[in-house]
Parts: sequence; structure tokens; C-alpha cells
Amino acid sequence: MEPLFYEALSKPRDDDFYQLFNCKIPFLNGGLFDPINEYDWVHTDILFPNGIFSNSVKTKEGDTGTGILDVFDRYNFTVKEDEPLEKDVAVDPEMLGKVFENLLDSKERKSKGSFYTPREIVHYMCQESLANYLTTELSLKDFASVIPSEARNLKEDIELLVRKGETIIENEYAVLEKERAIKAGEIESTKIKTKMPESIRENAKALDNALERIRVCDPAVGSGAFLVGMMNEIVKARRALAPVFEKVSAGQKVQERVELVYKLKRHAIQNCLYGVDIDPGAVEIAKLRLWLSLVVDEEEYKTIQPLPNLNYKIMQGNSLLEEYEGVKLFDERMIEPAYNLQEQRQQFLEKQNKLQKEYFDLHSTGKLSVEKKTKLESELKTIDKSIKKIDKSAHSATDANLELELDNLNLARKKMQLLKDKHKQFFETYERDKKRELKKEIETIEWELIEATLKEQNKTKALSKIQKSRKENIKPYFLWKLNFEEVFRENGGFDIVIANPPYVDSEEMTRTMHGQREDISRVYSTAKGNWDLYIPFWEQGFNLLSSKGNAVFILQINGSQ
Repeated sequence: MEPLFYEALSKPRDDDFYQLFNCKIPFLNGGLFDPINEYDWVHTDILFPNGIFSNSVKTKEGDTGTGILDVFDRYNFTVKEDEPLEKDVAVDPEMLGKVFENLLDSKERKSKGSFYTPREIVHYMCQESLANYLTTELSLKDFASVIPSEARNLKEDIELLVRKGETIIENEYAVLEKERAIKAGEIESTKIKTKMPESIRENAKALDNALERIRVCDPAVGSGAFLVGMMNEIVKARRALAPVFEKVSAGQKVQERVELVYKLKRHAIQNCLYGVDIDPGAVEIAKLRLWLSLVVDEEEYKTIQPLPNLNYKIMQGNSLLEEYEGVKLFDERMIEPAYNLQEQRQQFLEKQNKLQKEYFDLHSTGKLSVEKKTKLESELKTIDKSIKKIDKSAHSATDANLELELDNLNLARKKMQLLKDKHKQFFETYERDKKRELKKEIETIEWELIEATLKEQNKTKALSKIQKSRKENIKPYFLWKLNFEEVFRENGGFDIVIANPPYVDSEEMTRTMHGQREDISRVYSTAKGNWDLYIPFWEQGFNLLSSKGNAVFILQINGSQ
């Protein structure tokens, strides 16, 4: 197994031929087969008793055998997870969920509040959040110019696209084929019926663009159920839109349609999905699940392609804390473009004047709808806060100190741009040594940015403690705007934050989380009195959203989910 994983599947070869096994084995990479913590598999022998693989032990459920192969025999083993129904062609997603839960003993599971989310709930939450996201995106573009009844109809049409779009794909391709045949003179003109609502057809490109640029995060990612669910819903919706604006025939483009599914999945995984979990094992299972969702389509796609690197998309850390022992670790101003703050203030003022003029013009002509009014007021409020923040910085130091601070800040911003470039190179690189080199460069830049923030606060004593936690590969914090910088800089936050947050009550936190409970309480306004861990997760979920984002969480009411 070790030569297969650590060599055959993880190193590119010209013809894919692997001499040790005397057969062709594709290069997959993606980080899935990298030895963890520089594990020396060549010089390490691990001996297993046969009973680990198969035995005759009776389980409490009445099954025979607790070995690895015994357990595997009780599950389906293809890996499609794109609907909640159990079929022979789909792996039971609960298997990976159970693997995740069983990595923790009962006491550890209780202290971490980790519970598997049933597939029906995942399916429902993903569809609801995606429909709301698309409705919001189109409302910002079009609702100001339509009457409320039309807006409601558009919302219903978007819900139809998300929930039923996949079932009408074949009809839409058949419509296109008839159109082609009529134009070619192969058949007489007949009435062609499309099942896709006209509002969706008219806005197909805008909807597809919104799906292409969506940013989704699960801050308690666990075994990755919500990210896999969101990926599948994004792909289904984009597939349903494809016949509308691609104008391809049903018969001629079958292979292209198969390739489209693979490409849409890959794009969503690599560009749209983010996750964080405090458990390193959960992070690995979540990445595995996303990789498997790609592998299942490889046979139809005909070409085995290297898997995407997910090291900086699904990450380990404490989602609730961006501080370490009360010390702030990252200056958020670093994600802003590298220019003088006074220039930035002037740009805010110009935008403010433009929005105010638009507001008064619409109001004076009676064209200011409720939706447009809310949108403009929200934007003006955000701009006003930004101007006040710049003014506060300008008056908090002498001119000389302010200029020095700006110089240091701009230097840090340039490092942020370099970090972004390194991340891009890492995602596009499949050569192991190059990947290892880039990873070290990324970690160095990240550390320099943390160090710059600590020096700014005169908290240099905290450096040695943080260095120790870094060496252990465990982060009791997570720096959202450092690790996912592009999301906050380009989008202002996530479009959807979706999660089944951990359920740990106040008494359990007191027993097992020690000082972390106090740290969390200090940061979150909702974590006061007798509070459970999912409460600050809700607050953090809203903190991570863009101004137009959607949060969908499972929450606990009177002890029930």
C-alpha cells in the first residue's frame, strides 16, 4: 500500500508505467498521498495481525466481523454523492461520516461536539442557501426595475432551477436538437416546448456567472458533507443552464456534456469551496471526500487528471479565535491595496457622493424601491464606517509616525500579494519537490506577516509560544483574512456560510476547553452567561459573510436540533 500511495500515485511518470507493480498506475497527487509530517515510509516497517483485516467477532448490530475488510463489505463502493437517496450506484455517505466519528472516542466526541449530519438535511440546506444566493444576486441587478409580483415569480423560478433543473436537462437538449434539425431542413417546423422558465432563460448567463464566482465556507467542516453537497448543487444548476446559452445539440455533444460535469466539479472544488476544522483528521477526510467526488467521473471523462491541491482551501484551525492568548495575530488592513490611506479616503468620498446623488435622484422622481433603498443605505453606512476608521488612524499618531506606519503597512501588503501569487503557483504545481518548496515559502511569508502584526503591538514575547504550536502542526487559532485573503479582498466575505456547528454545553467547555472558553467569551458578544459553543459559531458565521451573504446553520432549540 505504501509504494502505491507514496510513490505510484504521487509521482508523475511519462507513460504512467510503475515498474514495481509492472502495470500502469495514474499520477493523482493533489496532496492526498503526501506522507504526513515527513513520515519515512521506506525505512519504517509496520506489522499488522491478520485479525485487523478480517475476523469472526460479532458486533452489537448482529454483523459478523469487525475487521477492515469485514466493515468495507457492508457498504457500496462507488462514490457519487449528488442526491440524498441511497442507490446501488452511490456510496453511503454515512460511511465517511462514521469513519470521522469513530476516529474520536465517546468522551472526545462529546468534548468536541461532533455529530454527523444526515444526507437529507445536507441536501435541503444546500438547495435553500443556493436558491437564496442566486435570488439575492439577481435582485441586486434587476429587482429595482421590476414590480414586486415579478420579483416573487423570479424567486420561484430560481427555486425551480435549483430543485428541479437537473430533471429537465434532457428536454432542453431535445429542444435544441429540434431547432437544429428544423434549420437544417431535416424536419418540418413544429411547436417546441421548453420547460425552463423564461426568466431563467433570459438571465442564464448572469446566473451561471454567479454560480461560477460563488464562495462557500463551512467553519466546522467535519467530514465535509456540506462542501460536497454545495459542490453537487452548484454543478447541477450550471448543467441545467448549459443548454440555454451554449446552443449545442443533444446528439453531437454527449462527450462534451460528460466533460462539462467533470470540469464544473473541478472548478467548484478549486475555486468556490472553503472549510476549517479544529480536528486535523476531519480536514483530511473532508479533502478525501472532495477528491473522491472527482475520481468517480474520471472513467466517463476518459482522461485521468491530477487532483487539485486543497491544502489552502480546507484547513486546520480554531474557527472562533483569531487571537493567541489574547494577542491579535493579523492586521486586517494588510488585505487592502498598497496605497496611501488618504488616497483611499478620497476614493471613499467620491463613491459616497455618487451613491448619495443616486439616492436623491431616485427619491425625488418616486423611483426609489424598498429593495434599492435598503441596498443604497447599507452601502453608504459601510463607506461612512470606513472613512471614520481612516480618520481615527490619522489622528492616533503624529504625521511622522503615521507615514512610518503606512510604509510598514504597504510593505506588508506587498507580502500579501506575494502570498497570493505563491498560492496560485501551489495550486498549479504537481511536482512534489516544487510543491514542498512553495509550501515552505508560503509558511515563511505567513509567519512574517504574523510577526509584523505582533511587533506592531509590541507583543514579541508571544512569538516563541506561537512558534511551538506551529512546529506541532496544530493551530489553536485561524486567521481568516490571511488564509482566505482573496475572498475578503475581492468579495468582502463569503456568499454562503453553512454548517452544523459543534454542540458543546457550558459545563463541558469548563471541563475540557480550559482557557479557550474565556478567550471566546472575550471576543464574542453572544458568548455571555451560560452559553453553548454553537452560539459564538452563529456570530462568527455572520462575521464571515459578505454584505449580501446567506448563513444557514443547524441550531439547537430547547435541547433539540
